[in-house]
Parts: sequence; C-alpha cells; structure tokens
Amino acid sequence: MSLDQYLTNVQRERLTFNEGLSVAREYVVGRGGQCEEKTVDGSTLYVLTLGQDEAFCFQLYPDIDRFYFET
Repeated sequence: MSLDQYLTNVQRERLTFNEGLSVAREYVVGRGGQCEEKTVDGSTLYVLTLGQDEAFCFQLYPDIDRFYFET
C-alpha cells in the first residue's frame, strides 16, 4: 500500500489530529521512513517520508481537530 493510500484510509477514519498523526508516524517509521516536524508561518506540520513518497500532515484549522495531509 502506498503512503498516499494509507493516509487516505487514516483520514477516512475521522481521527483527531494527534491520533491520526500517531498511527501515520507508526506506519512510516515502522517501514524505515522518517517523520520531521516543521514550522511554517507559525503553523506546525509534519513531513512523513517513506522511500520516494512524501506527505505533509497538518491540522487544517485550530478549532477543527482532524487529521489532514497532502502528498
């Protein structure tokens, strides 16, 4: 399963941001990938890298506690 497919499944579960990030991080790191925290314009995002795949995970709005990502 590709990183994009896995994260799409995580997002469909409608987990909170921290729950979604936790399972996504576990998936990536468990397969030899990396998770890096970055701050951009005052917002924190997480870059998940697995092989050639890269995804940016974030909480879209502070008042909506959901897991979002872009690949």
